[in-house]
Amino acid sequence: MQTNFEVIIRSPQPGEAVQGLVQISGSTRVDGFISYELSFSFEDDPTGTSFLIQQSREPVNYDVLGEWDTSVLTDGTYTLQLMVERQGGAPVSTFVEGLRVRNYSPIETNTPSPLQTFVLQDALNTTPSSIQTPHTPSPKPTLTPLAKNPAELHTSQITSAMVCGGILAIIVLGLLGFYVTARQRG
Repeated sequence: MQTNFEVIIRSPQPGEAVQGLVQISGSTRVDGFISYELSFSFEDDPTGTSFLIQQSREPVNYDVLGEWDTSVLTDGTYTLQLMVERQGGAPVSTFVEGLRVRNYSPIETNTPSPLQTFVLQDALNTTPSSIQTPHTPSPKPTLTPLAKNPAELHTSQITSAMVCGGILAIIVLGLLGFYVTARQRG
């Protein structure tokens, strides 16, 4: 028995830079389709934790699978997974790796290659075969460091906020207790 399936994410493509609301398109065509689940994970997460984007019991044939709101994520590299459950068989999955979320830093652009230059020599003194084209090396792409994420909190900031909140709560409860005691006596 031959099994036919087309479990594909067409967009976004591996290595693509994305930001904001990203439309994910593809196909979930399999024999015995039950449901599909679209999720994302941090690319280098050793725990393998994934987060649900969309779940559906309706098959999709080269159309929108779901929308991924990346605006709540920190900049980094992520992986999309499309997993299709089917009757009488193991789930079928596909992955799109290397998706670069860029909400807080500029999206990198490719450096265009320089135009080819020609050196023309005196046409009377040379033959066409002696015209030389100098070799212009292509520049190597350079990595752009990521900007500091403005949403990132350090442990010391969280601890400080909790201590201040605790002290404020004690003061408010103390004043409230003093007020209630004074009202009962007076």
